[in-house]
Amino acid sequence: MSIYGEEKANEVLNTLRKCIRIGTVSSINPKDHTARIVFEDEGHNVSYDLPIIVPNTYDNSDYHMPDINEDVLCLFLPDGIEDGFILGSWYAGEVKPPCDNPEIRRVKFKDGTTISYNRATHELDAQVENTLIHADRSDVSIIAPGDITIKAGGTVTIQGATVNIN
Repeated sequence: MSIYGEEKANEVLNTLRKCIRIGTVSSINPKDHTARIVFEDEGHNVSYDLPIIVPNTYDNSDYHMPDINEDVLCLFLPDGIEDGFILGSWYAGEVKPPCDNPEIRRVKFKDGTTISYNRATHELDAQVENTLIHADRSDVSIIAPGDITIKAGGTVTIQGATVNIN
């Protein structure tokens, strides 16, 4: 390879290193859906507030914030760490995914609460400690260690082949 070719390749590689960066969340701004990232590989430089990429923001919208100290992958414009985006984080080392079934989409929260949907069996499950809600194409079940309240502004109708009130 010619010297010019090597120089050009190194220039492209250096540009990519500036554009694709790994850092750690140092602060979050939930109102603006942004976060600041510290880059340990460059003397602990801290980014400006960076927007967090989500799947939808218009008719359908998603919201989540990364945790402080979470490792994230960022994408920047080539002119520096002022203009960029937080693309997301990944599972590595001791941090394992909350599920290993490709048919299930699951969200697990810090307090242990889970929400999951199995697209193969069409089952939706939510669990908050000992309260469980399960729904599929034909049935809904709710298990609660405390009270269950049904409130309506109009008539409540209970209809079934058999209605048990215990």
